[in-house]
Amino acid sequence: MKHSNILNNNGFFCCKACKKNKGHGRFCEKIKKTTLTIEHNAGFFSCCSVKLHFIVMYFNENKKLPDEVDSSKQFLLYKHSDELQNKDASFEFFEHYDTIAKEIQYIKHIGDFPHNDWSSNYKKLDYVSIQPFINKYFTPNKKIIEMRDSLIAEFGIDVKNCIGVYIRGTDKYIDTPLGSYEEYYQKIKQVIELNKQSQVLLQSDDGGFLNYIKGKDIQNLIILNKTSVSFNKTGAHFSSNNLQNYKDIQYLISIFLIISKCKYIILNSSNCSLFIMYYRGNSENVYQFSNNVWNE
Repeated sequence: MKHSNILNNNGFFCCKACKKNKGHGRFCEKIKKTTLTIEHNAGFFSCCSVKLHFIVMYFNENKKLPDEVDSSKQFLLYKHSDELQNKDASFEFFEHYDTIAKEIQYIKHIGDFPHNDWSSNYKKLDYVSIQPFINKYFTPNKKIIEMRDSLIAEFGIDVKNCIGVYIRGTDKYIDTPLGSYEEYYQKIKQVIELNKQSQVLLQSDDGGFLNYIKGKDIQNLIILNKTSVSFNKTGAHFSSNNLQNYKDIQYLISIFLIISKCKYIILNSSNCSLFIMYYRGNSENVYQFSNNVWNE
């Protein structure tokens, strides 16, 4: 009988073959290799957040990492070829975790990093504890790094003298108040006053917001125009085909890496924003719009 480990409906680990679930996370003694299977499927960084959440849950429960993490049923919107359909698409964007040599040793129980951390106050995230998991499972691959470096060169981006702005709009209104375009514009103006020579790097899925900011008199404004946008309340990733989504997310990860290193960051709450913060590794000089207030 083949034994495989899956998450049950409550997010715990069990052995599907022998139907045992002792203590939530203990595995059948016959199992020699543990596989953590994650089936949540939605937008790209929602998938990433849920994946991270269950990896940390497993780590806390078992005091070690799983031997394998199977995300082959995630990221379906980004599988653009028949070859990818039954594969884990994570490795189209991130290095395989087996190539990241440094292991994560269990020392104590750490925060569970629930997948709704996207809506929390980013000033209160435990960056030190989460960083090893980001490095292990979400290190961008060589292709993404090359795209990042190419964008920096093409647009002359100086992250040490740049305000990175990321606003997640469109369908995100379902989950959280988005605020007005003017709200973000006023915050951009406020942060520019800290260094009037700053570049302003702007990224959003909301085409209306991009046009609004273009109409303002902002010096040194950089809009990359590398990803799809939406002019309605439907997310761009739901309006595009899988191939376009695949191309978009390569650029988006690259752009998020750039924004994460900017001197100042202005963003709103979303899974995308959360991963910008994880890549930054701290909340210094970050202005977060969340639930109609600014966390800064």
